Amino acid sequence: MPGFPCATCCLSFTSRDEMKSHFSSDHHQYNLQRKIQGMPPVAAAVFEKAQQEAQQVKEGEEMEYYCKVCKKTFHSVQTLSNHLKSRQHQWTKEAANAAEKEKEKEKEK
Repeated sequence: MPGFPCATCCLSFTSRDEMKSHFSSDHHQYNLQRKIQGMPPVAAAVFEKAQQEAQQVKEGEEMEYYCKVCKKTFHSVQTLSNHLKSRQHQWTKEAANAAEKEKEKEKEK
């Protein structure tokens, strides 16, 4: 690789400034994390496409989080987390577990 190489991303740059700029980029940081995990690097075009798709999801519909036990929907992880710690959720969960145990006992008979 002539010039200034980045072994992590398998790229080469024509100037030191280009290389320094690359080292501080999100693409390089992402590939560093992949390298630590023993995964191969991704090309810049693939990374940019994934970033654009992730941004579209953020700008589009909000994420929804669902509690299967209580059959409730939440719009943030924090509200779901608070719900999971609530007494109402704990009671509903205990009731569901008790009902499941009763069903298992009846199947054994």
